[in-house]
Amino acid sequence: MTDTETMWLIVAGVVGLAVIAFVTYLVVRTTRDRPKGPGRHRAPNKKRPHRDTFRTEEPEPEPLKRAAIIAQGAGPELRAELTSLSIATGWDEPLWLAAEDVHSAAAVAREALAASVDVVGVRGDSAVARGVVTVLAGTETPVAFLPAPDEGAPAHTDAPSDPTDSPAVAAPPPGGRLALPSAGIAAAMTTALTGQNSRIDIGRATIAAAPPDDGSAGTEGGPGAEPRAQHLVFLSSLVIGDVVADDEPALRTRTVARSLVKGTSFTATVKPDDEEAITRPSRSLAFSTRADGSAVLDGYLHASQSFKGWTGVARAMMRKSSRATPLLVPMKSVAFTVTLDKPARLTVDGRDVGECHPGESTISVDPLALVVRR
Repeated sequence: MTDTETMWLIVAGVVGLAVIAFVTYLVVRTTRDRPKGPGRHRAPNKKRPHRDTFRTEEPEPEPLKRAAIIAQGAGPELRAELTSLSIATGWDEPLWLAAEDVHSAAAVAREALAASVDVVGVRGDSAVARGVVTVLAGTETPVAFLPAPDEGAPAHTDAPSDPTDSPAVAAPPPGGRLALPSAGIAAAMTTALTGQNSRIDIGRATIAAAPPDDGSAGTEGGPGAEPRAQHLVFLSSLVIGDVVADDEPALRTRTVARSLVKGTSFTATVKPDDEEAITRPSRSLAFSTRADGSAVLDGYLHASQSFKGWTGVARAMMRKSSRATPLLVPMKSVAFTVTLDKPARLTVDGRDVGECHPGESTISVDPLALVVRR
């Protein structure tokens, strides 16, 4: 090896050692200056800002839910109990609204709907219940029927029967009495505030207008006003004529003899939707909703026990009618058309509401129209 080659080898070695030393210096310096522990990704000698620096303003609290309670004669004890229960459940104080009949109940129900409440509790007779249902049917606002006081309740049913068999949907109190706290009111109100929503069927009826009487028809428009059909809703039942009990005793000779002379009788033509019509002297036409939400009305025609009624029964038997029995004609349909030849008593959800006038009336089911709280 020549002297020149030896010199270049020495220079290359020196340069290589210098590069190695420089790289080693950089590695040691970087490792020494890097922060230890969590957050080693931060730049050296940089102070992390306090976490409060990243916080924004406190968000606005969520508004409390609120219930509206439509009641007949709500006393101070009832108000205090249900208000305390609402606050304890985390809700706002209820919106208290008073109602005494169908029209006032419908008016305050519209007020509750405008206030965007989360649930409407109803504590009143069937007129108040129907007024509220008239407004809230078809909306998403749930209804909870609060139970009535036990003391002083009438023997007959002035309230809609529970179509859902739920503790939150019970018979409203009879009208005109001061509503006091009763057993079960706390449980029903708790269900109203914390329960689940479900939908039920309701019934709708358009009753034939009253005929003009000496040139003065109707009561809303005064003398000479155009007769108007009556629009009704019902939760459980609508009865035209006599209200026939489910446990009506069997016919006896004395009963038959009396009914031949004094029995109620009107000729009714009932046509279920998409079925043939049946015409019969009748004492009662009953229509009821179903609790299972099957969107069907059950109809029952009770033949009159008067002489005219028994004549119709005999004719039906001679014609070998396809109906199950000539005394009781069961039907089911989504809608019925009813035509009467004379006025008959009209009972809605157990309450007498006037008369069903001669002419054509319609009764139909409105499927899953009402949201109830269970």
